[in-house]
This record gives sequence, C-alpha cells and structure tokens, in this order.
Amino acid sequence: MTTTRTFYKLQGAGNDFVVFDARNGDVTLERLIAAAPRICDRRFGIGADGVMALFPPRHDEHYEMIYRNADGSYAGMCGNGGRCIARLATYLGVSATHRFSVHGHTYTAQVEPSQVDIQLPAEPQISIITDDHFDKIFDVNTGTEHIVIECDENFLNDSDNLRKIGRSMRFDERFAPKGTNVNFFSNYADSGRIRLVTYERGVEDLTLACGTGALAAAIVHAQINDPVNSVNQRIIVENNGGNLTTSFNLRDGKATNLHLIGPAEIVFKGEFSV
Repeated sequence: MTTTRTFYKLQGAGNDFVVFDARNGDVTLERLIAAAPRICDRRFGIGADGVMALFPPRHDEHYEMIYRNADGSYAGMCGNGGRCIARLATYLGVSATHRFSVHGHTYTAQVEPSQVDIQLPAEPQISIITDDHFDKIFDVNTGTEHIVIECDENFLNDSDNLRKIGRSMRFDERFAPKGTNVNFFSNYADSGRIRLVTYERGVEDLTLACGTGALAAAIVHAQINDPVNSVNQRIIVENNGGNLTTSFNLRDGKATNLHLIGPAEIVFKGEFSV
C-alpha cells in the first residue's frame, strides 16, 4: 500500500532542501537515509541538494536537526540547511528566536522576515596544508570539513576546471576517510567582500552556495588580511545563488562567535509518495 508524507521545499541562497517535520517520532534516521537519493533526484524525485528533518529534541532545545547529503551520506553541519530549517520551524509554530541541536551541539537561530541568522558553536582553528599545485590550502572546520583555496577572478569563471579540481581534492587521501568540501574564493579591493564557488561532497558537484563554506572562506580571507587579530569581522560572501553575510571574531588563527546570515524561504509544500 502506498502512503504519503507531507514535505516542504526550502532554499537559502540557491541551496535547496526537502524537509520533513518528524517531531512526533514517526520517521527514523535509517528511513531518511534510505530515501534521500530518491527524494533529492532532480528528474525522478523532488530534487534537492540535501534532505532534512525536524526530530524531537534530545535536551532543552526546540528540536534536533537531521541532515543528509543528496546521496544519503553523512554531511556534518549544513549552514544554509540550518537557516532553512529554522525558517520552517517558525512557520510550524516555534518562536522566532530558538535553539536547535545538530550532532550534539546547540545552535541559536534568529528568524526575521527577510533573513535568518544562526550562531554556530564551532571554534575553528586554521591550519595550512602544503600542495604541489597551489601556494597554500587552508583547512577550516566550521561544523563540517572544508578546505579553502584563494585564486583570481578568472579562475572562478572556469566551472569545468573547478569541478575537476574540486572532485580530485574532495577524494584526496589527505582528507580520508570523510573527504572534504572544496572552496575557491577571490578577493575584491573591498576587504569586506569576497566571491566564492564551492564543490560539495555528497552532492558531488558545484553548488549555488554553501553556508559553512562561506564561513570557512571568510575566516581565511580575514586571516590573510590580518593574521594577528580580526575582531567583529563582517564579510559578505558572493555565491552564484546569492549573497551571505558572515560575522565572527578571529585571533591567532582561531575563529569564535560565528554567525551566518542570509535569505531562507519556503518554496512550496507537497506530498511525497513513500
């Protein structure tokens, strides 16, 4: 017998997600993982970069955020996903200012009509990896694994090359077994703005935006411009899907008080055949 479940399609700066409200406990993690490839397939399913669900809270948060990549694999934290699920939570009756958990860590959301601001608990320490092809590769975990590569503007315009390099670096043995997300960014004359293109693992392609990648690239940008002390940094990250604002403190290569701010909207609501 075929049954259906209500789902919501959301997007934040072009990152799109299918989200289920499972706070009543009727969806298991195993079922979500198994269904993710079909749900996220853009021809035979709904189509999305990833699938999420609101699960019952484990502690005193309002809910637990469960996220899986489009192929069902583990993803760590998804920044734009976090902003989108916070938007849906307020639509479902949760207060505009609320807390949710991801992998045992607590995030704070402030949902406004035009944007969603989430504060991330990660306190990443920048490390530098030597490489035969790039001068420096920066390793920054902003809730999930990221490497960041600075390049010029023309380099960012060659999508085929970025895809090729991103795929190679994502599976590089230096980042095994989890692999990594690969971020390419360029600076503008304005130190408060950068342009970013991200190759996302799990999606296995360039995506229109990546929230935790935007934070990673912005932190590296701040480190390059002021390697000793960058307090109250506010950097706009231009993605192909839209702009995200990042905010953080940086001291001696360690970032704290991370905020990711940007648009998040419910695109439509529907029924999915199970």
